[in-house]
Parts: sequence; structure tokens; C-alpha cells
Amino acid sequence: MSGLRLRIGIVAVIAALAAPAAWALTPLATHMTPPGQPPLESIAGRDLTPVRALFNREADRPRLFVLLSPT
Repeated sequence: MSGLRLRIGIVAVIAALAAPAAWALTPLATHMTPPGQPPLESIAGRDLTPVRALFNREADRPRLFVLLSPT
């Protein structure tokens, strides 16, 4: 019985942590940016020329390039 209780406890802890995390990440799924920030860009295809041009356009400022992948 103690093994079953341990599993139930682990599942309860994971569920308790996952719900607030999902709520906190909801604004990221809307593709809305705060006022003053340029809109998000997405890469379609393999041509990175537009991305390179956007990145190099403001070379005198700090920039951040984030590449997210589902894998």
C-alpha cells in the first residue's frame, strides 16, 4: 500500500505544480507583444535572409535570438 500512496502523492504534487505553470505560460501562446515591442517574427521555410536582416538592422544594440523547437 505504501507504494500506491507514494505514486498518488507524486501525481498530486506534479498536478499542483503543472496548473500554475500552464496558467503562467498562457500569455506566450497568444502571440501578443507588449506596447513598444515589435511584433514577433516567425520563420517559414529554410530561407533565413529576412531573419538575418532583422537581426543585423540594429547591430549597435544588444539583441537576443531565440530558436524554439518542438523536439
